[in-house]
Amino acid sequence: MKMRKLFSASTVLAVAFVIAACSPTSEGVVTVGGRDLDSLVAASDLVVIGSVVREAGTRNLVRDPYDVLNEHSTLVGVAQDYEIRIEKVAKGTVGDSRVVVTNSRSMGRRGGEQVQHKRFLPLTVGGRYVLFAKRLAHAPTVYALAFEPSVFELGRTATVRSTWAEASVDFPPRPAEVFVTDVMDAAAKTRGR
Repeated sequence: MKMRKLFSASTVLAVAFVIAACSPTSEGVVTVGGRDLDSLVAASDLVVIGSVVREAGTRNLVRDPYDVLNEHSTLVGVAQDYEIRIEKVAKGTVGDSRVVVTNSRSMGRRGGEQVQHKRFLPLTVGGRYVLFAKRLAHAPTVYALAFEPSVFELGRTATVRSTWAEASVDFPPRPAEVFVTDVMDAAAKTRGR
């Protein structure tokens, strides 16, 4: 008898990230996407350069382990959605000039108190970023910031935004346009594989 695949690897990653990193009894587990741009691009379904237009509501990321289309019956993992105006797509395909990314912010029991995710760093409306994201299996037009580092803020310099202590060592600040060029080059290499 064949077993039917109920959920994708990206869903397992997203659920594991939410459950492990939001655990109210621990500091959380860091899921590292990579220690260089090539690895971050390879770990991502979508890499975009863009600006946050607005906060776009919240969603429950914790899914029923037997059917990812349904929410978990007792746990809730609240994630903040952001609408991003896309300037450039380095990797992936989007059908519009805007995309929704979501970032896990709290965890708890359904109907109970939510515990703030210790690694949650909100995006700033109007802020310009490079985002490395994974597609949600249960909402295929939405992408999760599911590993560290996923967010680089662009001003004059590109600055990693992460609570993972080693992120700033692996990704020191550098001129924003140089960083964007390096991201585009890393993405071009993955297309050539």
